[in-house]
Amino acid sequence: MARPERTKRTQRFEVALNDKERAEIEKRADAVGLPASAYMRSVALGSEPPIRPNRIDAEAVAALNRIGSNINQIAKVGNTSKTLTPDQVKALIATHKGLAQIAGRINSAVTA
Repeated sequence: MARPERTKRTQRFEVALNDKERAEIEKRADAVGLPASAYMRSVALGSEPPIRPNRIDAEAVAALNRIGSNINQIAKVGNTSKTLTPDQVKALIATHKGLAQIAGRINSAVTA
C-alpha cells in the first residue's frame, strides 16, 4: 500500500503559551505519539488525535504468539502419538501459566 503524499507546509502560525500550557500540550502529544506541532494541528482542525496503543499490547501479542507456537507443537505431538511425555505435560503447564500471566497483564492495561 502506497503512503499518501505529504503536504508541504510553508505557513507558520505562532501561538503564545505559558510554561504550564506548553508542558501540557507536549505531554498530550507524547501520549499519542505525535510531535507537538502535529498534535496541535490535529486538535485545532477538529480531529481527534490517534490513540497510541499501550506498549503492553505489542509485548503481549509477541508473547501470545510464542505461546501459541508452543501449544501447536505440543498439540502436533499429542495428535500424532496420542500421548504426551511428562516433559511435554510440564511444558504445557508452563505454557498455561504464561498465558494466564499475559492475560492478567492485558486485563490490567485495558482496565487502567
